[in-house]
Amino acid sequence: MSLIKNNLSNSVSKILQVLEESSPNTRNSLSELYPIKFGLQIDNHKELFFDIDINKKEVTLTKIDNPQFFIKASSKDLLELLIKEKINKQMIVGDEEIAIVFLNLVIKSEVDLIYLIDKYLGSYAAFASSQIYKSIKALEKKPNNRSDFVHEKLRELNIRVDRLEMERML
Repeated sequence: MSLIKNNLSNSVSKILQVLEESSPNTRNSLSELYPIKFGLQIDNHKELFFDIDINKKEVTLTKIDNPQFFIKASSKDLLELLIKEKINKQMIVGDEEIAIVFLNLVIKSEVDLIYLIDKYLGSYAAFASSQIYKSIKALEKKPNNRSDFVHEKLRELNIRVDRLEMERML
């Protein structure tokens, strides 16, 4: 096995081990799902294939036999999955039920993913992830359209008027 494949397998294995150790419920739920075989392709990059069991957590670049599902996603889809915890079902091909249960277990495990990225994939990846996370959170706070913006400003003015009226009464 090449050095890159070996490092990738070790990193994924350690991340899953931390997820399992993060809570007994996560470990029990993952144990009920095992074995899981699936593929992942992000933004038309090389496909990754995962073969995960209680004792074995393997990642490879070569196609595996009988994957249960395949996730073909953009970076944006994965970021929304991690940050907003919303699964875009269009990115899943195959057994959607197992895929959704697995993805929900991973995103709801309440583990600091930025920390894990830093620990197992490096500080550059963690820094990039944290900056993307901050950008997406900032975008969520901005109103989507002009009517939302106007509504928000009117509400702020209404609150200020109410406060002024209260001061005059006192």
